[in-house]
Amino acid sequence: MLLKSGDFPMNKYYKQMKIHKLVSFSRNYMISPKDRGSRDSLLYWRQTIFVSLLLTILTLGLFASLSGAFQFLKEENLPMAIVVILYYLIFFIIAFVRTISYQIRIMFLDISLYIIGISLLISTGPFGAGLLYLCASYIYLSINISRKHFFLFSILNIFSLLLLSFFYQTGYLDEYRISEYGSTWWIILINLIFINIFITRMVGIFLYGMERRFIKERRANKTLRRMRDRNNKQIRLLKSLRQIGNCLSDKRLEMSERLNILLKNLHTELSIDACALTFVNRNTGDSSYLSSSPDTPINGPFPIPSFSGPYLMRDHQNRRDLKDSTAMMRQLKQGQIYFGSHFYSAEQKGFLELLLKEQPDPSELEYIQMNLFQLSGAITNEQLFHQLEESRDTLELSYDEILKAWAKILELRDIETKGHSHRVVDLSVNLAKLLELSEKEIIHLQRGAFLHDIGKLGIPDSILHKEGPLNTEEWDIMRKHPQIGKESVQNIPFLKPALDVIYHHHEHWDGSGYPAGLEAEAIPLTARIFTHADVFDALISDRPYRRALTKKDAIASMISEKGQIFDPEILDIFIKNIEIIKTKLVCLDNVGNELRLYLSFDGRPLAIC
Repeated sequence: MLLKSGDFPMNKYYKQMKIHKLVSFSRNYMISPKDRGSRDSLLYWRQTIFVSLLLTILTLGLFASLSGAFQFLKEENLPMAIVVILYYLIFFIIAFVRTISYQIRIMFLDISLYIIGISLLISTGPFGAGLLYLCASYIYLSINISRKHFFLFSILNIFSLLLLSFFYQTGYLDEYRISEYGSTWWIILINLIFINIFITRMVGIFLYGMERRFIKERRANKTLRRMRDRNNKQIRLLKSLRQIGNCLSDKRLEMSERLNILLKNLHTELSIDACALTFVNRNTGDSSYLSSSPDTPINGPFPIPSFSGPYLMRDHQNRRDLKDSTAMMRQLKQGQIYFGSHFYSAEQKGFLELLLKEQPDPSELEYIQMNLFQLSGAITNEQLFHQLEESRDTLELSYDEILKAWAKILELRDIETKGHSHRVVDLSVNLAKLLELSEKEIIHLQRGAFLHDIGKLGIPDSILHKEGPLNTEEWDIMRKHPQIGKESVQNIPFLKPALDVIYHHHEHWDGSGYPAGLEAEAIPLTARIFTHADVFDALISDRPYRRALTKKDAIASMISEKGQIFDPEILDIFIKNIEIIKTKLVCLDNVGNELRLYLSFDGRPLAIC
């Protein structure tokens, strides 16, 4: 069996939705925004029932008023017909004019509905709608009056019905249709009284239950909102803690910048008028403000308060009793709360002060303490980092001094000519700077230059100091010194990057060098740079097998080996900038002591040491 479209259950739902929209629209139109109840209140449902009944009464009242006026016109009673129509119009106007207070309209409509019910009961008798309107007025009055007035309303209703019965019994109402009730009037009277009491009590119980429900819901909603706000606040504080932690551990920022960011975050997350960070001087024991917001309270040193743990001062008068009060304490005003707490790093003691606008809750106090914990860790890490840098600098300085000592040993054994190691280091470093090598590469080049001939310690003196040319067997032994040098230092971690110079400084651009026979760019750049400095210094220095060449002859000799021993591009730069590269010369004073003469780029002396 197929369902018709009108039988489909959703149609009932749509009809109910239309009725609900009509009631909601009428409610919003008839009741001003300031008088409307919120959806989670009893007033909202009272107003909804009020509007629903009012729409029903206005609809039924229209037909009743028109039929009544028509009946009065048939009876040639024009004044009563006009009164009925005017009364309906007044009722309609009062219902929809929302400039009139909602409570006044309710009172007028309640009383009017009750009077209409009594009037219809008198005028129409058992054949009219008087009883229906009276019952509707009971419900209406029960809904719109407060719970404490239910009993008074029942007494007034009983009094009005008894008064009506008195007039009925004495015959004053015999000319109206109420007289047609006859002896059944007393049954109607008792029923009306009990119906009033029953409806009043039932509606009262219903409204009381709804009121309790709404009160509980409001309390529950308030609790949920409070919990949600507390959770949101804790989440926000945790996010802030993470951001501050990331900032405090960011080595790219100066410590002062990190502290300022910390104070700004405290300002953002807490109700703070002022805050300050203090560090204790390790030598004097005094303290000074390191960072503060909005302004530094005082510049001079002051004693750190002696209290232990976090300290809250709520009464600004108490500050006068503290002998070791700070400038922040003395700024405390009425209504402000002072918070102070120590924090510690590995080598330092600090102090945080806050002027709060209100009492901090436990989550805010925990947030402050966690920030102090992070700050202590960051300061400790910063101190350890600086100590590590100092230790590294000291160690690297020791390394370099050891390298110089080794170079000196080579000179003492006459393996190197006087000052050769220092000269080739200076020439190599200056050439590397022109080629824009990084600082780290230059350091490794410098170390390799100092130790480039360390392998010659394993070569016999008879070969090293031989005045004539070496034979084939002696050259084979001599060519082993790069390998000996590599094996000597390859297990020293900080010298591993310098092995390129130590092992490959005798490689040639055309591949004819030793020990690996590398050619062109396969030769490490630092080794190629050093080769130019080493050969140039060797050519202009006296050797057992020949006299030193002039600078002009040395350059000519190097040009003749361009593309064979030397990298052509580097050699061009070396020759073009020879006066710039050769910024340090070694000479002797009158008594034979070695002098290091430092020259500027234009050749003028700068200093002698």
